[in-house]
Amino acid sequence: MIDVAGAVVVVGLPFDQAVGGSPSHPPFFCLLSSRSFPMITTLATQSRGLTGSTIFEEASIDMAPSSFSARLIQLVKALRQPCPETLFHPYRDCDLELEVPDGPQRRLANLREYLRVHEGARYVLVGEAVGYNGCRFSGIPFTGENLLVGEDPLPWTEGCRLQRSSVGGLLKKEHSARIVWEGIRERRDCVLWNTVPWHPYRPGESLSNRAPKRPEIEAGLELLTLFLKLFPAATPVAIGRVAERGLSTFGVEAQYVRHPSMGGKSAFLEGVAALA
Repeated sequence: MIDVAGAVVVVGLPFDQAVGGSPSHPPFFCLLSSRSFPMITTLATQSRGLTGSTIFEEASIDMAPSSFSARLIQLVKALRQPCPETLFHPYRDCDLELEVPDGPQRRLANLREYLRVHEGARYVLVGEAVGYNGCRFSGIPFTGENLLVGEDPLPWTEGCRLQRSSVGGLLKKEHSARIVWEGIRERRDCVLWNTVPWHPYRPGESLSNRAPKRPEIEAGLELLTLFLKLFPAATPVAIGRVAERGLSTFGVEAQYVRHPSMGGKSAFLEGVAALA
């Protein structure tokens, strides 16, 4: 951004490039009056030749901390950073034997769409870690690809631009995801996250799950903090005792609901129903 004789020249980035998608258009310029726009946060346009919205992002732009869009950009920027080498990073790493080359970008774009739809959430339901049949490929916690682009997609997906990242004929399905979304299917006031937003797997078995280690949990603190700030009025809710202990480690007081696995379906559904 350059201030020239009382005007502001803003360099723009296509929205999909700015917040996680693949670059689809070159940067462009826009001239604005600094007198008319004393604070520039987010500027969107729908114009010929651009796909979706366009967002202008520059370090010197004064983004209001109360802006959901500004906080989302901050979270997405942090999500692009590396994670511990013992974990698979859904938004950075790519295994070409299992997924398309732009898999990380697709997963991050899916997450952005999901968070945008649930901007008004009053509860942040926090699980333990990313699962290999769920967020590992969809980019959304407790969500299989089948629930995004399958024959019976979740109601909130209508009008969203969502994509699978896996290769092969079958979409990825997660058992716990089916139960979780049975409980919150129609609700927009519940949003999902994990204390460890990466995938813990057993060495040599990329399509496996394991419990995260303490250093891996601690590594997720910054992203958990940013996620909770994205929904400042929401109440944290731990899904399972492991997530509850993880949140407690970070000093986060949370309500508790039973994890849906290992016979916990009924208790989980009752716990979510009680979130009024």
